Order: sequence, then structure tokens, then C-alpha cells
Amino acid sequence: MAPVQVNARDWTFLIRDPAVTDPAGAGYWVEIGGITSMEISPDAEDVDTTTFSSQGFAEHQIMQRSLEIGLEGRYLEDAAGLRDRGQALVETLADQVGDASLSRLRVVRPSGRTREHVVSARLGEIGGENNDKTAWAVTFTRSGPSAEVV
Repeated sequence: MAPVQVNARDWTFLIRDPAVTDPAGAGYWVEIGGITSMEISPDAEDVDTTTFSSQGFAEHQIMQRSLEIGLEGRYLEDAAGLRDRGQALVETLADQVGDASLSRLRVVRPSGRTREHVVSARLGEIGGENNDKTAWAVTFTRSGPSAEVV
């Protein structure tokens, strides 16, 4: 089958709920709701390895790879004030420091292929203007390598 264009809206982002201890149990992975935009931004830092023997050609090596995943969307809350469970887990993670500041995020492509990342979270601005729905945003920063989920 030939590759086809992929709809951005068909990606899914799942945050791990630290209160659920059974990986096979319902609620272990919680979808982050309300997402309207996503951006996956890999980056790398390199070191210049050029020497006199490089004969005028620059040389380098990648020394570090990083990844940020930015999500934007709508702030979700029901009439009783209960937040979207995924957004609430992200907000709790974003308040943590030290070891507790890391959790797991799964990024599920439309094909179903899934990558898991250990991440920290930084909330973006929550707000809007007179005729807007309230905006919600987060940036996840990967810590360590990612893994394909089989």
C-alpha cells in the first residue's frame, strides 16, 4: 500500500495515571482531551570536530538529541467543575519537581504505531478573548530515549 497523507487530528496523546498501578488495567493510560493542535519538535546539539587535518571541510558529531511535544487545545470542564482527566493529570505533573516531575506520554499515530516517552510538562497560557473558547496548552520535554511500543 502506498503511503498516504495523515490527518493531524487523528493523532492521540495518552498520559500515564500514576494512581493506577496495573499496566493492563483500565485508566492506566488516559487520553488528553480537547486537543486542536500538536507539534513534535526534535532537536540536536553537535560538537565541532574539525581539525587541521580536516583539509578545510567542517566536521561534527551529534552529542545530544532532544524532543519537545507541544499540544494546544480547549480547556475542558464539566458543569460540576470536573476537569478532563487527561488535562488534569498533565496539570498535576506540571506542578511537580524532582523525580515526581517525570511521567510517561504515549504518542499514537493514526496507523496505531505508538512511541512512549518519559517527559516533564510545562503548562502554557490558559485564556482567551471575549468570543473565544478558553485555550489550554502544554509543552512536554523528553527525558532520555523514546521507545516504540509493541
